[in-house]
Amino acid sequence: MDTLMNIWYGIAGMLPFTWIKPLFMKNAFLAIILVSPMTALIGVHLTAFRMAFFADAISHSAFTGIALGFIFMVDPVIATAIFAVLVAFMIIRIERTSPLAPDSVISVIMSAGIAVGLAVASYRKTFMRDLTKYLFGDILTVSGTDILMLAVACAVCVAFITATFNRLTLLSLNEHIAVKRYPNVAISKLVFSLLTAVVVALCIKVIGMLLITSLLIIPVTAARLIARNIVSTVWFGMMASMTASIAGLIVSYYLDIATGPAIIIILSMIFAIAYAAALIMRTQRRTV
Repeated sequence: MDTLMNIWYGIAGMLPFTWIKPLFMKNAFLAIILVSPMTALIGVHLTAFRMAFFADAISHSAFTGIALGFIFMVDPVIATAIFAVLVAFMIIRIERTSPLAPDSVISVIMSAGIAVGLAVASYRKTFMRDLTKYLFGDILTVSGTDILMLAVACAVCVAFITATFNRLTLLSLNEHIAVKRYPNVAISKLVFSLLTAVVVALCIKVIGMLLITSLLIIPVTAARLIARNIVSTVWFGMMASMTASIAGLIVSYYLDIATGPAIIIILSMIFAIAYAAALIMRTQRRTV
């Protein structure tokens, strides 16, 4: 790992930019390169399955995982990932075995997760200061271990989405046909949900639990406005996510503001531009 990081430091050091010279910015830039395409890939099917609220519940419930990590002296990122998977599995299980609406189940689990996290944090009041960086993100403190976990998650995410892209796409369009063509498609969606939970948990330190859902949803939503098919949606979404993430990192460095909010503000601007472009294209089609 140290050898790979040293190679990266050497490559990044050759770039002719002042902002990337500090070591913490090299780490932050690498984290951004890993996070932005990964979240865009997940976001394509997350929006297709209308699971934005699911991701929101995972990110907010992760508050408990972070607090428990501090108490039991476990890496908060690892503790959060484990807890996020448990929460995701619980949501899926209750949805399948009860007559309740999915949004009701998610709301209950999310509320319980936040409440337990606040109770744990208030029990050890000194944790609140440490928990703040997970609320809003602190990409400038990412470590080599964090980057390693992000790299593994990114590789798994790319491999899984590539292998299951067609079946997940068909499932989002027509569940009946998808089940007939791919008998095990339900397992693919379950794995996708659990993978989403892990990605959300690992990205919280980079973007913050209050904003991670925005990074999953906004790039793909903007891409859907101008893309002609789902493949172009993937590429447009990844480009929007990467552009906004790098630009947000640079802006936050020079303006001395939090990186997470800077990224989401730029993403929102990209969405506004995509919306305007979609309106113009729609008007042009009507006049032709």
